[in-house]
Amino acid sequence: MARRRKTSIDKEFGIVDAQLEILRTREAEFQRILDDMQRLKDSVSGQRQELEAKQKELHSERQPINWLPAELLIHIFVTFTGADLDNYDPSEVYHRPPVIISHVSSRWRSISLGTSQMWSRISVQSATWNPRSIVAFLARSGKAPLDIVFISPIAMTSEEEYRRADRLLIHLSHDIRRIRSIAFQSRSSEAMQKLVGVLTLTSNVFSSLRSLNLSVVSLEPSSITSPLIPAHFRGSGTNLSLTYLRLEKLPLFNIPKHFLHNLTTLELCFPPKKSTAEGPTSYMLRMSQLIRFLNYTPNLQELILSNTVPYMDVYLDVADAPQISDALLQVSPVELIHLRTLDWTYPFGPDIHHFVSFLNVPALEKIDVGVEELPILRTNVLLLRGYPDTAASQLFASHRVIELGALRDVSLQCRHEDTIGSVLRKFAFPILEKLELTHVGGRGRGASRDALPTFPRLESMFRDPRLPVLTHLTICRFEISAELGKAEAMLGYMPALVSLTLDECGGVWKLLDGLQQRSAVGGPAVRVCPRLEALALWRCADVEITPLIGIVIARNRNSSGGSAIPPSDNAGAANKGTVRPMKKLRRQGHGVGEGPSSRAASSNILSSIIAMEEAARPARISYVRIEDCAMIGEEQAMSLRALGVAEVVWSNEEE
Repeated sequence: MARRRKTSIDKEFGIVDAQLEILRTREAEFQRILDDMQRLKDSVSGQRQELEAKQKELHSERQPINWLPAELLIHIFVTFTGADLDNYDPSEVYHRPPVIISHVSSRWRSISLGTSQMWSRISVQSATWNPRSIVAFLARSGKAPLDIVFISPIAMTSEEEYRRADRLLIHLSHDIRRIRSIAFQSRSSEAMQKLVGVLTLTSNVFSSLRSLNLSVVSLEPSSITSPLIPAHFRGSGTNLSLTYLRLEKLPLFNIPKHFLHNLTTLELCFPPKKSTAEGPTSYMLRMSQLIRFLNYTPNLQELILSNTVPYMDVYLDVADAPQISDALLQVSPVELIHLRTLDWTYPFGPDIHHFVSFLNVPALEKIDVGVEELPILRTNVLLLRGYPDTAASQLFASHRVIELGALRDVSLQCRHEDTIGSVLRKFAFPILEKLELTHVGGRGRGASRDALPTFPRLESMFRDPRLPVLTHLTICRFEISAELGKAEAMLGYMPALVSLTLDECGGVWKLLDGLQQRSAVGGPAVRVCPRLEALALWRCADVEITPLIGIVIARNRNSSGGSAIPPSDNAGAANKGTVRPMKKLRRQGHGVGEGPSSRAASSNILSSIIAMEEAARPARISYVRIEDCAMIGEEQAMSLRALGVAEVVWSNEEE
C-alpha cells in the first residue's frame, strides 16, 4: 500500500476534527435538553409527590379517628395495649398490640414510637426465643416503668426454661430499678431459683417494684427442690414499695422480708396435699410459717387464700387454752390492724373460726368465703389439715365468740344449709350492712327446684338474729319456706333493709307477700322493711307480677302523701308478727347516777317512735330488676313504672 502524503492526512484530519466538534456540540446540546427535561421531570415528580401527600392527608382527615389530637391518641393507645396484652397469641411474637398500632399509619407510628408507656411490657411466653423484640421494647420504653411477664410454654423442658429465664434476666440487668411488676410462671423450680436469686441479691435494688406474682405450676411435688425451701427469710435490705404479692406453690421465705413491710395485698395459692409427708422435695404451707410471715406485713389490707388451707400446727397462747398436743406450737395472735378484706376458698366450716382466732383484725370490713363440706371419712381429712385425733374435737368444739366490730360485708358460699350456722354463729357482727348467702350444690340451671335446700331461720344462723343496720341482702339458690310467718321471721329482723336480691330461689312469693302486708287494722303502715327501695329477682321461676304490684302500691302510695294512721294506733300492728323477743344484752360500765332501766326505757321509746314513723311512711320502691323470671313478661314488668317505680329493668335470655 502506497504511503499517503502528509497534506492528504492533514486534510482528512481537519474533516474528522470538524465532524467531532459538530458532534460534541450536538451532544452538549442534547445533554442540555436532557438536563432541562430531567429538571422538568423532577419538578413534575416533586409536585406529584406533594399532591399525593396532600391527597393522603385529606383522605386521613376524612377519618374521624384522625380528628383526635395526639395527646388523646396516646391515651387510647396506652389503654389498648394495656387491655389487650394478655389476649394476643403468644406464638405471634411480632403481632403484639404496640407493634400492630405502630404499623397502621405514619402518624400512628410516629406517635407510638414516641410513647414509652406502650413498650413498657416485656412479655416472654412464645414457643420461640426472640431477643430482638426484648431489645427493641427496652429501647423504646425509655425510662418508663417496666412490667415483666414470663410464662413458659407447656412443651418446654426445664433446661430450656432455665436458659430462657437466664437470658431474660441478663437483658433486664441494667433496668432493674425500672421494673414495676413481675409475673413469673415456671413449670419447674430451676427457672424460679434463678429469679429468686436475683430478687435476694443485695446489690439489686427494686426501687420501683409494686407487684410480684410468682407461680410454680408443675403438678409434681418433686419439681420443687430444696433450694426453694429456706428455713428463714432470704436476703436483706431496705423496705421497698411492693404492695401486691401472689405466691403459688412457692415457699413463703423465698421472698426477702424487706419486700413485705408496705405490702397491702397478699394472695396465697397452695392446693391441698394428699399426704402429710414433707421432705426436701416437697412443701406444705404450715400455719406457724404463715403467722411468722404475716408478722412482717404490718400494713396488709387484703388477704386472699385461694384454694388454700394452712396445715394447723399451732394453738393459741391464751390463758384459758392449755397445750392440747406436744405436736402443736404455741403462738400469739398476729396483729393485722389494717386488714380490711379476707377472701378464702375452700376451708371447712370449723377452719374459719379457728383461723380467724389467730388474727387480731380490728378493721376487718369484708369476708368472702367459699366453704367446703366435710367428707364422710373425716379422720383422714382432719389429719391432713393438721388436727390430731386428740385435738380435733376440742378445736372444732370451741365456743369462744369472736366479735368483728368493724365487719360490714359478709359473703358466704356453701354446699349445705347447716354450714351457714356452723360458720356464722361463732362470730358477732354488730354493724353488718351487707349479707350474701349462696348455695353452690351440684345443681345446674333449669333443674328441679326440689333440689334446693331450705333457707334456715336467722335464729339458727346468728347468735343474735337482730341485724339493725343491714341494708343489702342477697339470697342465692335457696328454697324459701312457706311456713306461716316465715317472711316476718326473717325480714322483721332487718328494719334498715334497702336492697333485697333473690337469685334462682324458690318460694319467693312468701317473702313478697310479707313485704306488701300492712297493719292488722288496715292502716297504711307496712309490717317489715320500711326503708326498702330496691328489689332484684333473678331466675325465680315461681314469681308472678301480682305480689310485686302489691308491694309497690303499698309503699309508694304511702310515701307520696297517702293517709296514715297516727303512730299511737300503728305501734302495736307494726310490731306484730312471729319475731320472737330476744333476751336483753347485759350492760356493763354504767356511769354514776345513770340507771340502766331509765336509759334503756329512753332508748326503747325513741326507737319505737322512729320505727312507727318509718312504718307509717315507708320508702318508695324506686328500682326493680327482673331477670329470666318465666312468669313475668316485659309488658307486665314495665307496668310498674306507672306506679311510681323510677327504674325497671327486665330481660329474658330465652327471648
